[in-house]
Amino acid sequence: MSLLEAVEKHWDIIEGAPWFFLSYGFLCVSLGFGAAYMLFKERLDTMKVRLEKAKEDLGSPKPEPVAIPPSDGLLTERILFPATSPNGRNILSPSVNTVAVKEFVGVKAIVPRGQRLMLRMEGLGPQQQDAAWSWRLGGTTTGWDNDIYNSESVVPMQMWNAWEGTADLKFQFHRAGEVRLHLASEDGTFELSKTLSIRS
Repeated sequence: MSLLEAVEKHWDIIEGAPWFFLSYGFLCVSLGFGAAYMLFKERLDTMKVRLEKAKEDLGSPKPEPVAIPPSDGLLTERILFPATSPNGRNILSPSVNTVAVKEFVGVKAIVPRGQRLMLRMEGLGPQQQDAAWSWRLGGTTTGWDNDIYNSESVVPMQMWNAWEGTADLKFQFHRAGEVRLHLASEDGTFELSKTLSIRS
C-alpha cells in the first residue's frame, strides 16, 4: 500500500484532527533530519580533518627515513641484557638486583650472530624437597636450552645455553635468599657474575 493510498483510506480520520497529524508529520520529518544531520556531520568532520592532514602532508618536506636495527639482536656486536622482558623485570640486567618470591621475571639476553651465552645459576640452598625455582614452557619462553636441575649439589644449581638472537624465560623463584648468576660467552670475550636477592 502506497502512502497516497493510506492517506486516502484514512482521510476521514485525518480530516477530523488535521493539526495533530500535521504536528506528528512535522515531528517525524524533524527527527529524521536531525538524525541524518548528526550522522553525516560526524562523517563530514572526520573527512575534513583527513583532508586538512593530507594538505599538510603534501606541503611539508618528507623526513629522511631512519634505519631501525632489528630487535632480535643479530646485528649487535655485544651481548645485551634489557631491563625488562615480556615476562617481567629481567634478572640478567645490571639494574635488577632484588626480586620477590613468586614474582614472574624474565631471563632475557640478546646474543650476537655466531655467539653462544652460557648461564649458571646457583643458590637458595641448602637443597630442600621442593625446587628453588621454575620456569614456564611455551609462550614468551624462547631461545634457552637448559640442563637438568642439579638436586645432588650442596645448593640448587642449573645451567642454560642461548644461541644467537633473543633468549627469554618466564621465571619464578620459590623461596627467599640469594642466587649467584654467572654469565659467559663461549668464545671467552664476555664474562659477568652477579648476586640476586630474592625477598619474601
